[in-house]
Amino acid sequence: MADNNVFERIKNTMVNCQQFPADLITADATIEILGGDSLDDIELSLLLEEEFNIDIHDGTFDVNTPISDIAKAIEGIIANG
Repeated sequence: MADNNVFERIKNTMVNCQQFPADLITADATIEILGGDSLDDIELSLLLEEEFNIDIHDGTFDVNTPISDIAKAIEGIIANG
């Protein structure tokens, strides 16, 4: 699994900025499972770029990507500078 700190920061962003219910955000959850749509996907990408001070390319994740995979992708972006 991805670094717990990265996962928790993503979860906090989803709860505080997008009002997704914290108790439903698990490693296997997706934006779609949480009731979100493609606009939530785009918004999350922009919020995470700001949170982690990184650039996330289009297509890095979508509404069907598990949160754990989003965390792994962010870790990869951070590791590669």
